[in-house]
Order: sequence, then structure tokens, then C-alpha cells
Amino acid sequence: NNNNNNNTTEQQDYDVCRYPVMNVILRVFPFLQPRRQDSFDSTQEEVEESEGYHHHDDNESTRQPIEIVLGVHPDDSLILSPLAMDSLRPHFPFVIQEDYYWLKYSMRRHGASLDTMLHQIRNSARTLLVIETLNGDVFGAFVSSPWRKHTPYYYGSGEAFVWKQDHGDLKKIDAVKVFPWSGSAQENREIQCIHQDNNTLCVGGNGSAAITLDKDLLRGASMSCSTFDSPPLVNDDKDGFFDIANIEVWTFSPIPSLNMAEQLELSRQFIFDHGNFATV
Repeated sequence: NNNNNNNTTEQQDYDVCRYPVMNVILRVFPFLQPRRQDSFDSTQEEVEESEGYHHHDDNESTRQPIEIVLGVHPDDSLILSPLAMDSLRPHFPFVIQEDYYWLKYSMRRHGASLDTMLHQIRNSARTLLVIETLNGDVFGAFVSSPWRKHTPYYYGSGEAFVWKQDHGDLKKIDAVKVFPWSGSAQENREIQCIHQDNNTLCVGGNGSAAITLDKDLLRGASMSCSTFDSPPLVNDDKDGFFDIANIEVWTFSPIPSLNMAEQLELSRQFIFDHGNFATV
């Protein structure tokens, strides 16, 4: 009976691997094999070893949500607050709404360069762009397709959106305003692009981009954009142009361990690079 119970448990543990792509991944990368629930039990000290673990304040009145984020250094001063993270979650695709945030690029740490930013996020499928201007505006975009360098055309998914945080109101959980993709019309498919002529990054199009960043990541522009029915995302009188103070790019992982998250991301990229997938 004990053997039967063990077999049943093992079958339940590995039921999550019924999908063909995952089976290929697990054969190529056996370290990603699912483990039983008891193997995930860890002490508080082990959890805190994950990079970017946020402690909460002992004062109940100032306590912040506990959020485990990956890729964060102790001396990092983040643009994206834990409250903003929680506020944005419901707008992400359902499949990643419970994933952990993972900081892949920080301009203060990695330097101001579009090429460097693209290198840091080269294996990330879904990314959240966060921009802070010298005037204190905080805004950005979520895209559900990888960034491709020097594409001659726009591409992207309808899961994309742009967002902004109310100026001077960074502590409110409802301070984030989200502008989703506005429709399915063929002329409204201009979601994301990196122009090969001037090496600029654009989110939204149709003649007026919601976000444009130059190749040095020093200046940008935000205009009214029909792709998201969004107004300019900056609150100034410079016709939508702004000077950049800092940029972050985040991705997402279902695993609260930086090393395992990196291995999973590489394995996924390996499958998509070498797999025989039908294209539409």
C-alpha cells in the first residue's frame, strides 16, 4: 500500500510535465525536474538569500507589502515601489500575475545605452519598462514580446499596455494608471519596435508613439498615442519631450531563486531557438 501511495504521489508530482515542450526542456535540463512539495520547504534564512528580498517595517502603520524580487542589490534605489508592483499585477497576462519580479536592467548600474539594455534583456520574453524623468515623472510600458534589435517593422502582442504614476503621489496603491491596447484593427498593430535607421526604441505608433527613447537613453518623448488611447505620459510643458534620470527593465519568473530563474529562462530560450515551431 505504501508503494502504491508513493507511486500515486510521484504521478501527481510529475503531472505538471505532461506538455511536450516542457518534457523536452526537462530532458535537456534535468535540474529543472519538479520536486515534491516538501522539498520546497525552506527556512526564513534560505528565502532571504534570494537577491532582492524586501523586509517589512516592524511598525504596523508603515508596513509595506512583502515582495521577493530577483536581481536587486542591497544598495539599489529602485524606481518601481512594492505598491506599484502590486498595482500593476492585475494588468499582466494571467499566466505571470503571480510570478516574481526580476530586475534585468538598471541604468544606474549598467550604464545609459540602448545596446546594453537590449543585451541585458536578450532572453526575456515579457518585460516591464520603467522610466523616471528629471522632473520626477514615473511611467513605462509592458510588452509581451521580446525586444528585437533593428527591426524594420512594428510587431507585438495585444497584451501590451502603457502606464503612468501620478506625479507626486508615489505612495498610493491606486496611483498607477494603465492604458491597454485599444483594439484589433489592422492599422493599430504598431505596438513595439526598435528602428534600424536611428536606433530608437518605440512603444506605440500610428504616427505618434506613446514612448520613444533615444539610443543613449538620455532623452525621450511621449505623445498622445492611438495604439493605447493614451495621453502624453509626462506632466510637463516641453511638448512631450523629457530628460531621463533612470530606467529599469523588469521581467518575471515563477521561481524565487535567481540561479534557478536564470537556468529556466535559458532553457526556454534554447527551446525557442532550436525547436521546430510553426509560425503564423
